[in-house]
Amino acid sequence: MGRSQRFLDALRTRVLVGDGAMGTELHARGHASDECYESLNTKARDAVREVLAAYVNAGADVIETNTFRANRTHLDTFGLGDKVFEFNYRGARLARAAAGRDVFVAGSVGPLSVAANPGAEHVSDSKAVHTYEEQMGALAAGGVDLILLETFTDLRQIRAAIRAARSAAPELPVLAQMAFYEGHGSLGGVSIGQAIEEMLAEGASGVGVNCGRGFADALRVVEKMAALTDVPISVYPNAGLPEAREGRLVYRQTPAYMADMAERMAAVGVNLIGGCCGTDAKSIAAIAARLKGRALSPRVRGRIDVVEPSAASAAAATPTAPVETSILRHLGKEPLIVAELDPPRGMNTERVLDGARKLREAGAHLISMAENPLASIRMGNVGMAYLVKRDAGAEPLVHFTGRDRNTIGLHSDLMGAAALGVRHVLAVTGDPAGARESGITSVYDVNSIGICKIVTALNEGRTLHGVDIGRSAGLTLGVAFNPNFRTMTGQVKKLRQKVDAGARFALSQLVYDRARMAEIPEGVRACGIPVLPGVMPLVSHRNALFMHHEVPGVHLPEDILARMEKHPTGPDAENEGLDIAREMIDVALAAGAPGIYLVTPFQRADLTATLVTYVRKAWKK
Repeated sequence: MGRSQRFLDALRTRVLVGDGAMGTELHARGHASDECYESLNTKARDAVREVLAAYVNAGADVIETNTFRANRTHLDTFGLGDKVFEFNYRGARLARAAAGRDVFVAGSVGPLSVAANPGAEHVSDSKAVHTYEEQMGALAAGGVDLILLETFTDLRQIRAAIRAARSAAPELPVLAQMAFYEGHGSLGGVSIGQAIEEMLAEGASGVGVNCGRGFADALRVVEKMAALTDVPISVYPNAGLPEAREGRLVYRQTPAYMADMAERMAAVGVNLIGGCCGTDAKSIAAIAARLKGRALSPRVRGRIDVVEPSAASAAAATPTAPVETSILRHLGKEPLIVAELDPPRGMNTERVLDGARKLREAGAHLISMAENPLASIRMGNVGMAYLVKRDAGAEPLVHFTGRDRNTIGLHSDLMGAAALGVRHVLAVTGDPAGARESGITSVYDVNSIGICKIVTALNEGRTLHGVDIGRSAGLTLGVAFNPNFRTMTGQVKKLRQKVDAGARFALSQLVYDRARMAEIPEGVRACGIPVLPGVMPLVSHRNALFMHHEVPGVHLPEDILARMEKHPTGPDAENEGLDIAREMIDVALAAGAPGIYLVTPFQRADLTATLVTYVRKAWKK
């Protein structure tokens, strides 16, 4: 009988004890957090051996290879993309040697590292499958007994990984684990039931949960899993949430507590129980002392009714923003006009409020408020939006960036904005904050599409991972669109993805090219949402040069720069800038644009108000 079959037989008859964390244990042995841990399989084998041996001695029935991110996508970020086979094969051989005859070896496979580049396109399914095949083929050659998929939040990626395993190592069982939170779905918006159904459909031998918020949260997940399926279930929770102490992350859950929780998981019917971040050999020893050799719980699984969150039912019960509060109610009846005013750099709000009043009186529907534009510090736009609504009587549009908030912050601040009466939000990835060496970093948990998914979930009365929030957030969702490329094909494809994620309107980057401005309405027509071309009046030649050279995504043709050079500064420059803006507006409306997005230069709301009035007059012609 082969080792893989022996593993499956053991999995179906007794509770197996897994190992604990690899990364936090290597870090505890002096390896830096920004080091490529997979490379230690060749350059620091003794450290890896030490961790593996500690888990075997603690009583683990299954140990994992040090290959969690040993895929080409991740290794390329270290310049080690050509080491995929070496790191995986060596990782498997190290684990195989430590395991001996009685312990099984799981080839650890994690998600690809596309989130590290928020501007990157999603990896195609075929490329993801090929990337995983390369890694899993090396693990199989190294002698692993099974493939263990860990910490996935994207259902597309884990499905690709399962397909790759079935292709590259068809003889190996595949346990597919996702990171679920608060006993509900993944941060990618996948419910537990949907995840189980789709992973099994791809050919997973078992399903499970790992990482997350700790043992108690994982217990809630496996209780639901046990009620939904009778296939093997694995669980590898974190040792709780870490605390920061003197520059180190410290996990406080004790071995005794984790052993207690593991017993409760075994009682539910879980087949394989280990640990993730912060779980050490002492914790695994405590779990093994309680569970090693225990027969599986006789409890019948898959017979308990579990209500899975349904987007359709949630949307029906908690409708999105009432039509009368949305800018879209004006669509086709008059030009949609969004005017942007940046929040102040300090605490003085009067100029912004005065500008908002001028723009509202001129006829702007929304006052758009960017979030720290160009990665420069300004007053928080949610607070400023509240003041604009309360004190200027204008309807705000608040930008939310992936750069400045993590997924938790996006959820909470979006709900907070909705509670304050904000009804329009714009999902933006955000310009990078700068080099890490400067001490300023970007977050980028999600990009603009990820923010769209969060807003859509909140509009359905739940968080992205399925927690009920009581009612719909009622937000009308806008997104950005940049037509300033050689062709718009790629950007239109991105816009379709945003529409699929819930976008209902779009604002374009500033456009100063007449030909491209004329192409926008037809180019985006198939996306099915109104797209407002962006226009800003230039105020000087210096301003024109800055926009052309310093603002990402903006391009000024030579004739526009030449016109501003003739009038370097002063009233003549402002008038020339207004004339150029009017020409762009005329081209856009003649081509069928449903409205205009006007950006205010240097808080000169008087200039923007002039253009608001012009847009309304030009629309009637």
